[in-house]
Amino acid sequence: MKLKNKKKIICIFFVIVILVLIIFKQNLLKNLPIYAIAGAVEDDELMVSHAVSLLEGKYLGEYSYNTLIKNNALHYKNGEQ
Repeated sequence: MKLKNKKKIICIFFVIVILVLIIFKQNLLKNLPIYAIAGAVEDDELMVSHAVSLLEGKYLGEYSYNTLIKNNALHYKNGEQ
């Protein structure tokens, strides 16, 4: 019975530590400025165009050379994962 209580206390301790670390990280990042680079077609502008496509009801958007540029799918290098 004591072993179960000890495991439960350790589990609760780790959950509390993780929550404290998450709160600490969020406090560090809350004042971090976010910049969008206007001429970055393959980065910021691509994400905005995908968001606009989703808002217009076009789930997959327009297929072009930029569609898979962010490597959202699994990729293999020399036959290895």
